[in-house]
Amino acid sequence: MKTQDFINAQIREAEAGIYYLQNKIKDLKAKKPMNHTIEDWIDFRFESSSGLTKEFSQFARDFKKYIKQFANDTDIKFQLVGFSRGHFECSGFIKNRITQKFAYFSISDVRYFPNAWFNDVLVRTAKNEYDYTGGSNCCCKLDELEKTIEKLTH
Repeated sequence: MKTQDFINAQIREAEAGIYYLQNKIKDLKAKKPMNHTIEDWIDFRFESSSGLTKEFSQFARDFKKYIKQFANDTDIKFQLVGFSRGHFECSGFIKNRITQKFAYFSISDVRYFPNAWFNDVLVRTAKNEYDYTGGSNCCCKLDELEKTIEKLTH
């Protein structure tokens, strides 16, 4: 066997192994339980698709659940009054029940801006739950969102 034929055979064998491992990983991910916390999504690489993927659908549910946890907690200061799942991004409105003021929040496309949904949440004041233009943009980390919304809606 010529050296070039031997190398080509090794390349084909390695490519077959890679293909097998990629499919194995995909199968294992599909079997993973879907009881995520929002922190489980940090560093997750979302598959790009022209349609809704199972991963992003689950992420959006977990993201909404996280927002609702502080928006509807025991002191009932805030209320989630709108939530939209777009094509790999999410947004919504939170109302301060005490002041009756609104804030809008939005996260970028999770496929192209990894962890921006956690590190760089867009927040601004809004006139109501339909005001997508609102006040000046500011950004915060997701775990600072409640405090930021409280400042904006005081």
